[in-house]
Amino acid sequence: MDKQFPPKQQRAAELLAMGTPAKQVSEVVGVSLSQLYKWKNTPAFNDHVNTLLHNKEVTAYQDLFA
Repeated sequence: MDKQFPPKQQRAAELLAMGTPAKQVSEVVGVSLSQLYKWKNTPAFNDHVNTLLHNKEVTAYQDLFA
């Protein structure tokens, strides 16, 4: 993905892709839960989380069969 995200959004995306609960993500990143949900409702951010999740799945699969 070409879009760059600010550090807080990038960290939130990484945590969400790891399966971290939203409340914990908001606390770690230092944003309100409502702000996190606004980000999650943004197509570009949501696509980024899904891309990170997909990459983690591919890596896990490759590690399993390497």
